[in-house]
Amino acid sequence: MHCFFKMRQKYEISGKTLFLQKNKMKVNHIFLLLRVPLNLMVLRSYGLTLFLFCFLPFSSFAQLPKNIQKVVTRAEAEMAQHNYEKALPVFEKCYYKSEHRNKPFLQWKMAQCKFGIKAMKHPVSMVPVNLGENVNSTWDEYHPTLTGNSKEMLFTVRRPSDEFTVCRHCKVEEDIYSSVQQNGIWQPRTKLEEPVNTGNNEGAQCISPDGNYLFFTICNAETGYGSCDIYWAKREGGGWSVPKNCGAKVNTKYWESQPSMAADGKTIYFTSNRPGGYGGMDIWKTEMVTEGVFLEPVNLGNVINTPYDELSPFIHFDQKTLYFSSDGHLGMGGKDLFYAKLQPDGNWHEPVNLGYPINSYQNETGIFINAQGNVAYFASDRMGGFGGFDIYCFELDELLRPEPVLFVVDNMENEELFSFPVDTFFHLEIGETFVLPNIFFEFAQSNLLPDSYPELQRLFEFLNKNETVKIEISGHTDNQGSDAYNKKLSVARAQTVYRYLTDKGIDVRRLSFTGYGKERPVAPNDTEENRAKNRRTEILILEK
Repeated sequence: MHCFFKMRQKYEISGKTLFLQKNKMKVNHIFLLLRVPLNLMVLRSYGLTLFLFCFLPFSSFAQLPKNIQKVVTRAEAEMAQHNYEKALPVFEKCYYKSEHRNKPFLQWKMAQCKFGIKAMKHPVSMVPVNLGENVNSTWDEYHPTLTGNSKEMLFTVRRPSDEFTVCRHCKVEEDIYSSVQQNGIWQPRTKLEEPVNTGNNEGAQCISPDGNYLFFTICNAETGYGSCDIYWAKREGGGWSVPKNCGAKVNTKYWESQPSMAADGKTIYFTSNRPGGYGGMDIWKTEMVTEGVFLEPVNLGNVINTPYDELSPFIHFDQKTLYFSSDGHLGMGGKDLFYAKLQPDGNWHEPVNLGYPINSYQNETGIFINAQGNVAYFASDRMGGFGGFDIYCFELDELLRPEPVLFVVDNMENEELFSFPVDTFFHLEIGETFVLPNIFFEFAQSNLLPDSYPELQRLFEFLNKNETVKIEISGHTDNQGSDAYNKKLSVARAQTVYRYLTDKGIDVRRLSFTGYGKERPVAPNDTEENRAKNRRTEILILEK
């Protein structure tokens, strides 16, 4: 089976009637839907391209009278050439001549033209550089993901099928490839070996902050719940373990793909068209509470998600800047790239379009920002590439940058690792706090779990390099248990972190510790997910 849609409306396509039910789609391919002129949706799967006119929630091109359709077609052609000033008056003329039911569609096109005109008059700084033939080819390359030190890049390649392709009638297959950067040059790419790559479709990958876990998508696997599911594998020596399905909470009979793990090593953002969303493809998040165990996913809400498609989420290492692709927020005509900031109250700020020429009338499908926040990587089918979608990089405009992330060196592995935002320490005012991620204790105890030591080592390295910084370490708990019990436990846990640092040689005069028990929750203690947020270790900046 290739793909099929289900939508409520009835359509006429090439003289044949199709019955489809909106938002209940099964897609056996990682790369999704691409928005093209005239609201024509193209589904690319296994070399099969299906064209269908797709109704907007309010009205569409297909509902316009034939004479208006011809005029709108010409206006769309002008938009495709970025001639928004020529297209706008055409849409305005059609708007005033059209029936009321067709006006919303034309209003949307007029808004896109006005946005395109403004965006082109005020372009952002961008000089895209094709990563070259060692990475790109005549095939499609997309969804780049870099390790924390930016020395290795993983990406998805849509290549011709071969004798090992499970789908015997399919013409293409997706696999994960790798390229290593040496002396500023990306080396010839290599395909990841089994058990990651198989005869199925694998791709849309991300790496956990500590580099120990690989999350990616497999389609049509025997262990899957639906067409495409999210899997995880653990690093073993120079390779990866046998992938395991993330389970029935994360994956459904619908479509789940494009995971992106936050720097806390727990929270995973992903794309799905499961029920309960706001449109076709929505962005959701889950949390890995222990290895291979995930919480029930939560939709990011209608500030991020729209009745259309939101795809390719990337949460930056600062844990508060989310980049994604959408055709439901106002843009230049195709799928545009946006970013949104997570506010202190837990709500998302209204998404911001990354602007022209990062975005164009064509489809920009995803973006990855390095930990320092100054270089962006993305895939585009723009003219001048090697063919299809190619991977590009560019220096990100300062107005669009997330917070840079502090890097320290783990001498045991001789690798750079990220832990917390640079600005957390160098730009926070005295008296402000920062949650230290990845500190874990035994249940109801103050004994550190082994997974905590890399994080504590990075904190030690920071304090060792910045000798004027003084901090207070505070422990916090959820509301399970008595006040006295939680107070005692929180103090003991903070003291454990304090002792680790002093045993490593940090001057005791630069450190203090305390515990607040359950007095200062950052979330309601009404769910396990929220209680986990309240069980935390914080750093208070005393002096800089």
